[in-house]
Amino acid sequence: MIIVLCIILTTFWFAATVAVDFLAIPAVFRTIPDVMLAGEVGMKVFSRFNYIELICATGLLLLAWFSPKGSKKILLIVSILLIFIASFYTFYLTPKIIELTRLMNHAHQGVITGLEDFNKEHESYHNFYVKMDSVKLFILLGLDVFLVMKKDKV
Repeated sequence: MIIVLCIILTTFWFAATVAVDFLAIPAVFRTIPDVMLAGEVGMKVFSRFNYIELICATGLLLLAWFSPKGSKKILLIVSILLIFIASFYTFYLTPKIIELTRLMNHAHQGVITGLEDFNKEHESYHNFYVKMDSVKLFILLGLDVFLVMKKDKV
């Protein structure tokens, strides 16, 4: 039963990430003509979603703790890794991108200087976020495959 709950949780998390990354955020940028405003909306979506990811990661860790011996170790290791990723998003990366977006807005309005520097830094953090999100998706997909195979053996 715990393995099935893990499968449901990881599948939900994977599907929600895909929906946010590939459907919701691109729709925001298609429908809001002002790129800066669309970026602010996107960051609000991501910052809220980060907390959902923390809940998913914590739930997975709790399920891993009570999982059968044959899958417990891998589930604990992967869930701790996913908690690290979700925490890094929530408490460092997303706030840093939000801060850079605000600085870019101020620089764009002429309140402060350094727009080009802020753009470069924002781009590097954004690219890192995208790469980490890809890693997270592969981890979730791999974990789902592992769990489905384990479920069939139990």
